[in-house]
Amino acid sequence: MSLGSRVSEHHITVNALQAENSLQSLDCVAALKTLHWSADGAVGFYRIPEGGPFEELGALDLSQDWESQLDKLSPFLAQNAYFTINTLYPGKKSRSGPTGLPIYTRNNRNMRYLNACGVDLDSYALSFEQAFDRLRLGLGDLPPPHLVVNSGRGLWGLWLLRDTQRAGPLPAYGSTLAVYMAIQAALIERFSALGADRKVKDAARIMRVPASVNSKSGSTVQFYRWLDAPRLALTEFSKHLGIRPRPTSLAFHPDGDAAASIRGRQGAAARWRRALAMFDQLAKIRGEFRQGDRRHAVLIYAQLLRRNHFDNSEILRRCLELRLSPPLPKPQIESRVKEALAIVSRRSYKSSLSYCGMAKFLQVT
Repeated sequence: MSLGSRVSEHHITVNALQAENSLQSLDCVAALKTLHWSADGAVGFYRIPEGGPFEELGALDLSQDWESQLDKLSPFLAQNAYFTINTLYPGKKSRSGPTGLPIYTRNNRNMRYLNACGVDLDSYALSFEQAFDRLRLGLGDLPPPHLVVNSGRGLWGLWLLRDTQRAGPLPAYGSTLAVYMAIQAALIERFSALGADRKVKDAARIMRVPASVNSKSGSTVQFYRWLDAPRLALTEFSKHLGIRPRPTSLAFHPDGDAAASIRGRQGAAARWRRALAMFDQLAKIRGEFRQGDRRHAVLIYAQLLRRNHFDNSEILRRCLELRLSPPLPKPQIESRVKEALAIVSRRSYKSSLSYCGMAKFLQVT
């Protein structure tokens, strides 16, 4: 697999700049793993062949071995290749002709995790050093981006994100998506005088693959680690941009206060922990879920596990271990789990499970 070594063949000479600003060059795999650090979800890959149409190359499954999947992708990533900045939800799929890998829907509703906020500055007439200096001057009181990317005709700044509830990736729920979009809009306005691309505002945005070649400039796309600091919480970054969070679900608070929004999210997280504990207690008391509520039990259990940030493989494992009488076939359980994950991914907090709803479906009297 040649992606990791391709950088050295087309390396952009910025040694003095690296020394002065502590820029650390990242190879392709290191850059991808820095952004996509979850144990589930998928990374979408795409390309635009010379004189050809936009082509979907399929998705890399983050729960599987990277090496074998990249071997299939590598022959198509040498030039004008792109990947998703944020992690896709692996739902309904087709197959890519060139690679045979699965193709997943790429839009805001089908994002699994939000990995980074970013801004793409037009710098085709500037050297990398000049573009980087402009980025530094434009930051003002903003924290420096964790990653800086020379895309050949532009310069990206990427701020890495984390979940405030746990030391892990940030789920792309309705509430976090709303704040994410507001941050992207604010970054565009902040850097508008420096040629910020106004299209870079949605969570489904793609960018050029590390170590690939931009045919318009003949340059190799290079990723650098600039800020060696913890990933930012979304609310923390929004404060730097002067954004008063507009809550849509878990982050609800009537006056838009950021601290109160965090308390709201913490309260919602506690609500889901209590609901999961109640389900576990019910399962223990009943011993098994019988015909009539077996499918509801799997659907509800999977939703509660997802709301408590369990990954896909663990959710499926736990649902398969539920005591059902008579047992459901494995394909039926897998189908209900997929349905539950889709519900959590696409519904707001207000339209999700209530205690009364759970009691009704599970026939609790």
